[in-house]
Amino acid sequence: MARRRRVQGTQLEWVKDLLLSGKRLNHVNLIQDCGGKAGWRLGAIIYVLCKELGWPIQRHYQGARRLATYWLPAGWRPGKATQLSLPV
Repeated sequence: MARRRRVQGTQLEWVKDLLLSGKRLNHVNLIQDCGGKAGWRLGAIIYVLCKELGWPIQRHYQGARRLATYWLPAGWRPGKATQLSLPV
């Protein structure tokens, strides 16, 4: 039986690291990337990053089911104290 890898850290930390690395995320590829162990609450995580921490996350909706893809503007880094409240 194949052993699944364990996702380190919280989903919030994981999504933050992926966005800061320049990756575009959507619900489907995030779940696939982590082997079904995380990514189930991507919309809620994006909400926290945008509304509570002030991250300028951009989004694009696609298809009849409006699958959202999220990304950060090129070169953006957290700079305010509130944006740094989570470990990078």
